[in-house]
Order: sequence, then structure tokens, then C-alpha cells
Amino acid sequence: MYDKKKIRNTFPIGCHHYEMNLKDDYCIDKWNGPDSKENFLDISKFMDKWGYAPNWKWRSNTINYYRSRNGLRLNFYIDEEYDFSGKQVVLGCSFVQGIGCGEDETISAWMTKLSGKTTLNFGNGGTGCDVVFYNAMWLASLKNPPEKIFILWPQVQRFSFFDTEYNIVSNKSSARDNSKVLDSFLYTEKRRFGEYYKSQIMANPVVQAGNKSLWLDLIRTTWGSRVVELDILDSSEYNKTYNDDAKNEILNIEYRRTLPKEEILDGYCGRDIGRDTLERLFQNNGNTGGFCHWGSLYHRDIASWFLAQ
Repeated sequence: MYDKKKIRNTFPIGCHHYEMNLKDDYCIDKWNGPDSKENFLDISKFMDKWGYAPNWKWRSNTINYYRSRNGLRLNFYIDEEYDFSGKQVVLGCSFVQGIGCGEDETISAWMTKLSGKTTLNFGNGGTGCDVVFYNAMWLASLKNPPEKIFILWPQVQRFSFFDTEYNIVSNKSSARDNSKVLDSFLYTEKRRFGEYYKSQIMANPVVQAGNKSLWLDLIRTTWGSRVVELDILDSSEYNKTYNDDAKNEILNIEYRRTLPKEEILDGYCGRDIGRDTLERLFQNNGNTGGFCHWGSLYHRDIASWFLAQ
């Protein structure tokens, strides 16, 4: 069983960035991760080629990425004294964080608008199921925990390593148990006070699926009916989702392909759209394959599904 006192003393596990001034409660970034200025300028030129650039909403709309000292997309600092009473929290990776979308277009923002209940964004870009688990346990350990939590599970093979030196993303294919890695960022004073940096590690999905199964059992035991989960990001054989109907209902790729290009680009794709996605969209009869983060309308659909459970 987890140690509630240790959990409480670590604060939420966010993505602290090395350039963050830890004396500030939050800062504001104009770009984040794959939603970079370089990509934006490149895609803008590419859209000019197809005559669409003037219509793309991100040519005139800007994005503010609030980043709290915890590393969360919030404009205030959270510690174990924060009162979550009557509030909801959404946990996940960059799709919950809302890369490529404005503050009012994230899943948590839509849930606030649709439910009338304050819903906080605990999305952490580049993190895995491990961070979701520990943040869920941290929230459960508080004197005034949230009314309910909602989980959009990240990819099963991805987890995070926190160190006191800045490291780039690394890939490791060997099967490994990550309990020592989890301890390295959960139970140290360095981690508590934010003197750490995040590396993303891609590990053997068989091992990670086993870890996730244990974490999921503890989350369900702890939160009971106060947790709602959705597993639509990973379709590997090691992480079969138990709610495929929801996955098909929300993603519904075949239906999206029939929509006007404007609605796809402005509603279902984030600003970090890539050239491969655009090429398919403009050249292959609406096929929107390729990577980018989801847009506002996907987030709305996920928020609606969460609230309906």
C-alpha cells in the first residue's frame, strides 16, 4: 500500500522545465512541444501553396500556455493545502494538456463549460501511465480531494524518468521493471522542490502493461465510482481497451473524413498539425492520417463522453 504521507509531500508530478523560474507561481509560454514557432511558420507556408492559409484560424488566433510552478497547465500553484472540494480533475498526457489548442479549448475547459463544475487540467506532455497513477494517488491522499477524477490514459509503453540534470528523450527497448525509476522522482527532496528535469522513456509494453494493471486496480479501489477512465490512445495488443465502443464513437475517423477541410483543420486538428497530415488532407480526398494533437471539437466530444458516464 502506498504511503500517504510521502505522497502528500511530493506535490503533483508535473513537467518542470529547466528555464522555469521557481519563484514564480506560473509563467506563460507562446509555444509548447511540437507546437513550435518553426513548425507553425513551415505549415503556414505550406498552406499558402494550397490557398488555404488565410482561412486557417491559427493565422490570427494565438495560444497562451499557462505553466504553473508544478509544471501543470494552470495559472496558480498547487500544494497539499489546496482545497479541491467540489472540483474535478482530468489526468493524462499532452492530449489532456491540450497542445495546439487554446486555454478554453482543452478537455478540462470543455468539462467546466458543459458541467458548470470547475475542472482542473492535470495533463502532462510526454508522460505515461506512471504519472497518472501517482497524481491520482496524490489527489486521493489530500484532506480535501476532488469530487471526481477523469483519466485519459497515455500510451502504455511510455513512462517518465526525473533527474537533477536535464536530459533529452531517450528510448529503451529492454524489458524492465520501473519501480526504482518511479522511486527516483517520487521520494526525493530534489523532486519535491522542483530541482529536476523530465526524460521520456519508451519501455517494453509487456512490462509496462503489467505495471499499469496494478496501478489501475489501486486507482479503482481508492476512487471507486469517483473515477472515470477512457483508453483510446493505444491500440497495441498489450493494452486492449475495454471501451472500444467509446473509442469508435469519439474518434470516428471515417466520419471526420467526410467533413469540410475547414472543420477538420479548425476543429479537429491542433495547431501543431504536420505536413504529412496536410498532404493527406489536401491530396487524398480528406484522409486525415498523420500526427497532430486533437483540436477543440475532439476535446468537446471527450468531455461530453466523460460527463455522460
